Amino acid sequence: MRNENLSGNVRVKRNRIRVLLALVGLLGAAGMVEGQVTLAGTRTLDFEPPLPSGLSPVTLFQGTAVPVSGRITTQYSNQGVTMSGVALIDGGVGHAASGQYMLGGLSTANTVDYWAPLTFDFVDPSDSRSPALADYFSVTTDRVNDTPNIITLTAYNAQGSVVGSVSQTDTGNMTIRLQGIGKFKRVVVQSRLVSGGFGGVGFDLVTYGSATSTMLLPQFCFGGGWYSGLYFTNTTDSASSITITFVNENGTPMFVPSANGSSINLSIAPRGTAVFEAPNVGSLSQGYASVALPTGVVGYGVFRATVPGRDDQEAVVPLSSTDSASATLIWDDTRFVTALAVANANGQTNFITVTARDESGAVVGVSSLNLLGRNKTALTLRDLPGLAGITGKRGSAEIRGSATGLGVLGLRFGGAAFTSIPAVQ
Repeated sequence: MRNENLSGNVRVKRNRIRVLLALVGLLGAAGMVEGQVTLAGTRTLDFEPPLPSGLSPVTLFQGTAVPVSGRITTQYSNQGVTMSGVALIDGGVGHAASGQYMLGGLSTANTVDYWAPLTFDFVDPSDSRSPALADYFSVTTDRVNDTPNIITLTAYNAQGSVVGSVSQTDTGNMTIRLQGIGKFKRVVVQSRLVSGGFGGVGFDLVTYGSATSTMLLPQFCFGGGWYSGLYFTNTTDSASSITITFVNENGTPMFVPSANGSSINLSIAPRGTAVFEAPNVGSLSQGYASVALPTGVVGYGVFRATVPGRDDQEAVVPLSSTDSASATLIWDDTRFVTALAVANANGQTNFITVTARDESGAVVGVSSLNLLGRNKTALTLRDLPGLAGITGKRGSAEIRGSATGLGVLGLRFGGAAFTSIPAVQ
């Protein structure tokens, strides 16, 4: 009887699989400016020895003359940043956050000036003549907190327009961050000092680069009995924001009524939580969501199916990274049906091999599919050519592409219930 019920529900399961699995690829390098690179990863400068050739610090007192050897300009261009209005200061052991050396402002007369702004411009580490972009920047103040000075970081894009800013009152050895505001080319650090020549703030541990990762909720649907939600939390002590972009299965912008458009920006307070929901209203719409997550922000997706006369069914779905060329998931087709969806976030065709193994590790079957750039496919695992042999068995499936950019999602269906299968990338 159980097997008969399972067989009788095959059409229902297949229909749910078709509804649920509209997995897609990443939208590409959103926010890029033509001719500019985005710095890969983050890097931190502590300004302790060994210093770049020809660079040496000056004493910390306001008005100290700063020779060429004490001015930082292009010495760190191979690290992706140039500076202007910046002096290298010897604060004495234990004064700087990293130890002894830190940064101070430089007046137009080339003297130490703690009122003066410090400017950081990002460049291509392989060619300092070419500008670059970052989406994260932070500095740490010195360990001495003489007075409640106000520190402001302001980010600018390549056109010189303000992208965002943040201000904090210095508490000594304090880190202030710019993140979750998109990409920027320049950052200006400005101190508003309470006292005159004393109480100046030195800066250290300058960290910058790309700290945003793009993740997918491979299936995003609402209406026709379906609800989708995205949940996020900010694990940092600084405010942040995320941008969610919604896309139809054919790659066109997807209008989501609850977002009043095809994208939405969510602000998240320090240690706060944000939720975006697309309720079950109207006819079925489905596509996918692409999420730009700053460092320290994590999240997941939720599907909910509503069928009259039955309890609602939900599945929590992990966001899928597109940084990998492979993924492995565990399947069980003894009494269930496994669905597989694969997205190619790469701009070029990805040649994909799916290898299924049973519990003993023996190969049950091998299949292949070619996904064009930005394309996706969704199907029942056992329906892939060469994989019919998984029926009645359980094991694992390795999905391996010819290039990075794969987003993978698995779902298991049994009777009226379904659940997600995490893909390890």
